Parts: sequence; C-alpha cells; structure tokens
Amino acid sequence: MSSPGYGDLWAPVYDDVFAKVPVEPVVARLAELAAGGPVLEFAIGTGRIALPLARRGLAVSGLDNSPEMLARLSDKPGADALTVELGDMTSHRIDGDFTLVFAVFNSLYLLDSQDAQLATFRNAAAHLRPGGRFVVEGFLPDPAQFTGGQAVQFVTEGDGHTWLVLSTHEPLVQAVTTTNIRLTAGSPIPAPAGAAMHAAVVEAAPTRVLSTRSRYVWPSELDLMASVTGFVLEDRTQDWYGTQFEGTGSHVSVYRRS
Repeated sequence: MSSPGYGDLWAPVYDDVFAKVPVEPVVARLAELAAGGPVLEFAIGTGRIALPLARRGLAVSGLDNSPEMLARLSDKPGADALTVELGDMTSHRIDGDFTLVFAVFNSLYLLDSQDAQLATFRNAAAHLRPGGRFVVEGFLPDPAQFTGGQAVQFVTEGDGHTWLVLSTHEPLVQAVTTTNIRLTAGSPIPAPAGAAMHAAVVEAAPTRVLSTRSRYVWPSELDLMASVTGFVLEDRTQDWYGTQFEGTGSHVSVYRRS
C-alpha cells in the first residue's frame, strides 16, 4: 500500500538527511491548531514532530507501519511520554478521541492509491472529536522540471557531500519516483547555462541509494476526499509560516470535521 521498504531503507539515515529541515514552525502551528487537546500523528516515523509537540505539554499519540522507524523513535529521550502503535494509517484505530490528527511532510502521498488516501481521511475522521482538525502537508509537482518525464538534480550539502537526485514523473497516475544517490566526495561538473539535464563526472562511487515513490494529490482532489468523509476546508497556506497559497511548490491544508 505504501512505498515498499520505505521504513527499513530510510530509518537509519532519516534524521540525518532531514536534520536541516526546520521543525519549529511546524510544531508551533500544529500546537495552535490542537488548542491544548490530544493529538495524533499519522506516520510518526522517528518522532521529529511528535517529540517537540509533547515537550509543549500536549498528549501525543502516533501510528507508523514501519518497525524500523519506531525503533529509532523509542531510543530517543522523551519517547516514553508518547502513545505509539504499529499500524497502518488507512485503518488502524487508537483508543481515544483527538482535537487534531495530522499527516505531514508528504506522508499521505506514500500511499499508492486514491482508495488508500481516501481511507486515511475516513480514519482521521473516526479519531476526531466533532470540530476537530485534520492537517495534510504535501508537495505540488512542477511538470516543467521534467524532460521526457525525467529530471536530474545535484544537491550539495554543507559538509561537501553531494546528492544525485533522479526523478521520474507519471502524470496519468500522479506518481513521482525519486532516487537519491549520496556521493561521499568530489563534486559534479557544473551544467551549461540553461541546460535542464546534463551528464556529470563525480570523483566517487555512490555510498547510499534511497528511493521513494509518491502518489501526489492536487488540492481539488484532496478537497473532494475531505468532503465525502465529513470534512470542510478551513485553511490552506503555502507553508507553515502562513504564506498565502499560490498553487505551486507545496501546501498545508487544514480540514475541520463538520
């Protein structure tokens, strides 16, 4: 149902790879939306969001279908303050009711079908008190970045490591498959000006390969899933800072259980 092997592939490096992605604006906004009530995270992973939420005094529960991710979470300080269960966000039920359920950082898109994503909306509704909120964060693809359905990008980290990012886009099924190859040394030859794709020489063999397949959802489709499962759209912004939504890049959508 979700990307095969995502947890065992990503768990050992997940926190390192996303260490520079700020969590404080995410936590601040979610805490505001929770209004002091209990919260539930779908795809809690290694606890990047759940642990700081708990440190704010909120009662935090979480689901994940990856034992490897949850093992990483259980080793962290403060993990014993969370209620965490191994289970699928499409159907697994945790006892209690919540003021907020959330699936952030493209977690909903790891489900490979519209039916599974719709089931997740239903499961969120089943966990929420009347008037509770379901928050979804996701990316919006830019078709212009793909040539013949493919894209190549080099990303250099501050420590000198380079990621070679290979992406394919399947618009008919709304799928993007991304393979991230981490190189331990050297740097690629810069692309010619204006070139969308280019060959490069790198002075090292790849040391790690991480793949993800995502079924992205356009906002209008998300809104329809919400409507048929008893939600209404309350707010949609470009990011966690409240930037006005412009229809590109990413979105943070807040749904209220009607």
